[in-house]
Amino acid sequence: MFLAALFHDVGKLWDYTPYKKYHNGYEEAFFSLQEILNCFNRKEPNYMWELCWKGNPHKRLIHHISRSALCFQEAALKYNLSSEITDNILHAILSHHGLKEWGSPVAPKTRLAWLLHLCDGLSARMNDCNRVDAYLEKPQDH
Repeated sequence: MFLAALFHDVGKLWDYTPYKKYHNGYEEAFFSLQEILNCFNRKEPNYMWELCWKGNPHKRLIHHISRSALCFQEAALKYNLSSEITDNILHAILSHHGLKEWGSPVAPKTRLAWLLHLCDGLSARMNDCNRVDAYLEKPQDH
């Protein structure tokens, strides 16, 4: 389960491009990885801009599920994982969205695949709850 959970969304690193979104609506690309990392090391929030991400052509052409499977396959070969373990984890990664209509190349067919799919769905719903909570905590203009 650990390897499936670790690798299932790693392909998103290729799907999104980070950028600065200024409060006046202006957007600016980052110039280096170090500049992005500095965002996470700030002691105080930057009130002039926020770190945002937007999908790029890789997301439309390759998609994170395929890239995640490729990354895991590469690691499995490097560390000589058995074909049984590799196939089970690859299946879980490829099926973690559940249905083909939701982006998975295959539907979950094993306990591991179902567990990863359900945990991924729960994580997404918790993120939805966090966004609702943040919205409700903001002062409303009435």
